[in-house]
Order: sequence, then structure tokens, then C-alpha cells
Amino acid sequence: MYAYILPAALHAAWLAIALSDLARGNRRKLVVVAWFFVVLLVPFVGVFAFFVFGKSAIPAWKRVLFVLGGLGALLLVLAVGALAGGVV
Repeated sequence: MYAYILPAALHAAWLAIALSDLARGNRRKLVVVAWFFVVLLVPFVGVFAFFVFGKSAIPAWKRVLFVLGGLGALLLVLAVGALAGGVV
């Protein structure tokens, strides 16, 4: 069950962090609108691209922690589920 819920929760958390960072930043409106649409219209990849390529006020170590920590948790849950379900 967690393998179904975790990706949605992970995306919601990344989305909230990215949108709050976009709202607080000192960027031109065109840049904010462009990132806003990328983040909203391209699930996972858009948020990941914002954290990697967007000029964020969030320190780099926190952005890496958000992205890799979330992906690590997702992969861990999927691996445990695969082992428990007899897939592997």
C-alpha cells in the first residue's frame, strides 16, 4: 500500500517546497511563471529540474537531501515490497 501512497506524498512534498521557494524568491515574473508551469505540468521531472537547475534560495545541501532522501525512501519501500511480495 505504501508503494502507491509514497510517490504521491513525495511529489506533494517536493511540489510544496518548490512552489514556496518560487513565491519567496527574487526572480523576474516571467521566470517564476515558466518554472511554475514546468513544476506543475511535468510531475516529478519538473520539480527535480527546478531543484537542480533553478536558482533556489534553499541551500544546495538541503536540495540534495530533499531529492535524494525522497528517492531513497521510495526505492527502499519498493525494494522491501518486492522482497515481501516474492517478486525478487
